[in-house]
Amino acid sequence: MQAVSLSSAAAFRLAYREGRRLTDDLLAIYARRNGLPVTRIGISVRRSTGTAVRRNRVRRRVREAIRLEHPQMGGGFDIVIVPRLPAAVAPFSALRAAVHDLLQQAGVVRGAGEGS
Repeated sequence: MQAVSLSSAAAFRLAYREGRRLTDDLLAIYARRNGLPVTRIGISVRRSTGTAVRRNRVRRRVREAIRLEHPQMGGGFDIVIVPRLPAAVAPFSALRAAVHDLLQQAGVVRGAGEGS
């Protein structure tokens, strides 16, 4: 399955309003079923995270963590990932683990012991 970006403001608002909110020290994830065969993902980095350079670095790191989780992802969700301030300085391994755990709690990623 190909990665699809969640791009419209209306889709972001729906995910915030109707989605299930899951949080961690590094991230907040809003997950909502979309009725489509694909999962769409958006990343929203708050301005309080820092300069544009720092926000873009956080966005790239989160995008890479998602890319590594993509083979285990199922379809049918709209996901908005909101990195928190500690995500800017967290080691990548911790960021990747946070993305995996929250996507698994949301039911988007299959667990390690589960079948296809």
